[in-house]
Amino acid sequence: MLRLLLRHVPKIRRERDRKIRPELVRKTRPELVPKIRPAHARKIRPEHARKIRLAHVRKIRPAHVRKTRLERSEGGGRLRLRLGKSIAPRSGGRGATRMQIAGSGAPMIGRDQGVRWVHIGLLMLLILSFPTVPVHAHELLPASSLKTNQFDYEYVEPKNPAHRPLYDALRMIQILEKFQEFLSPLRFPIKVTLKLRGCDGVINATFWDDAIQICYEYLEWVMQQAPKAEKMGLTPRDALIGPAVDVFLHEAGHAVLEVLEIPFFGREEDSADYFASYALLQFAKDDARRLILGASFLSGKEALEEQEKAPEMRLMADTHGLPAQRFFSRLCMAYGFDQELFGDVVTLGYLPQSRAKNCRYEYKTNEYAFKSLVAPYIDQELMQKVRSKQWFQFESSAAGGLEIKK
Repeated sequence: MLRLLLRHVPKIRRERDRKIRPELVRKTRPELVPKIRPAHARKIRPEHARKIRLAHVRKIRPAHVRKTRLERSEGGGRLRLRLGKSIAPRSGGRGATRMQIAGSGAPMIGRDQGVRWVHIGLLMLLILSFPTVPVHAHELLPASSLKTNQFDYEYVEPKNPAHRPLYDALRMIQILEKFQEFLSPLRFPIKVTLKLRGCDGVINATFWDDAIQICYEYLEWVMQQAPKAEKMGLTPRDALIGPAVDVFLHEAGHAVLEVLEIPFFGREEDSADYFASYALLQFAKDDARRLILGASFLSGKEALEEQEKAPEMRLMADTHGLPAQRFFSRLCMAYGFDQELFGDVVTLGYLPQSRAKNCRYEYKTNEYAFKSLVAPYIDQELMQKVRSKQWFQFESSAAGGLEIKK
């Protein structure tokens, strides 16, 4: 029986293959392919691409971009909306578009329409799925904790006998008492000490341990850098006042940033430099000119000395800017503040035209930062009294001109 069954198996399989499978393939597969798939492709996909997607690109996206393009206004540093088409359909090619950045001509997207819009849809879905993070303005310290007249002072006896004459001279002119009064409108939550002290031979000035500390070594070094004759329209004596005031205001800038927790971008030393330059320019215009030129004389002298040496990597990596950078930044702030008062720094070649053209904007951005972040901590009534006082007795004329740069 088994042999008989085995003898019939191949016949059954061959019979089944001959009668069923070829017949199934011939009758079904040729009919399904032409009748369903081509019709689906012809009737649905091309119409959908032409009527909906291209219309979406032309009518909606360009209008959206036209309304939200930003451009800086001519009158200052603010931004304004500008109308301008930045997305355009690509001519030629069936059902194909491209996106371009306004004015650049560089295509952003140039793939097949279907794939592109799938990608854009997924991207928008991803963006909308992100949780919204609220943006908070800088919060001021509690008013109840802030007080004016928060600066004390201390003259520390010098360790080096060579600093005794300097110590006596500074006490006689009451330099710390004057800075105490000048800084009195600042409302601080803590007491800050203005301190003159010896620093064991180190030329330095710091804000540390709630104290603005100026070393006798630093002031002695400033005196050594003073010109022997009139320079930049300043007498040797007047040329010392600008650097001395500048160093106190620079360290006061550190105190303001740290004590009042003022946010800033970049290096803290750069922010303190801009704070000092802005404060120097708030004196009476004649005094502001002498102070800026005096402080610039010192940094300009340093810059010339550094230019004659090979650059050192340690100086490039320092937290402070290079002397030349600080020199140009201070002059740029001054020129941006008043182009008539400081116009000769450009005409005589101290400040390059390439930098000068942006100085008005540079000054305005710093003024905006000061008024937004620092001014709320200043007692305005007391500040008016401070500004009305005559602080300096200069020998040189305010109209003293700069010499031609060689």
